Amino acid sequence: MFSFAIDYYLMVVIAACGVLQIAASVGRLDALLLFKTPLAARALGVILAVAGPVLFFATAERNINDYEGGLDGNFQGLFFILGTITALVLTFAATSFVNRSMDHPTQIENGIESLKRTNYARALANNTRFLRKHRRMWRTWTRPYFFG
Repeated sequence: MFSFAIDYYLMVVIAACGVLQIAASVGRLDALLLFKTPLAARALGVILAVAGPVLFFATAERNINDYEGGLDGNFQGLFFILGTITALVLTFAATSFVNRSMDHPTQIENGIESLKRTNYARALANNTRFLRKHRRMWRTWTRPYFFG
């Protein structure tokens, strides 16, 4: 089961990294792209999203009951969540390193829109600084989302 679980985890990490590259290229979030051009990042994303399941299912027999060495639903869900979190962390770390020389304008947008102009590490620092500065305003900002 241990090898099967690790294989499943790696499949999820590879496929999720691919899906993140596709989503970042479609959403024009240039700071989350591993390549400069969105088309190349999208191609890498498609390759990774297809390669993960192909490697998982092509390397061994995967139609195994959970009591014969396969994964039951709870562990499968756990490894899926852990794999997607790992893919997020890997993507954020790799793209922050690759895009470390991105332009960092004086006025950066808040939220996810900041990933169009600056890398994840700088965007996180700027957004954290902004939220810390305006921490009393969060109720005013969130009221329309919850109370119409």
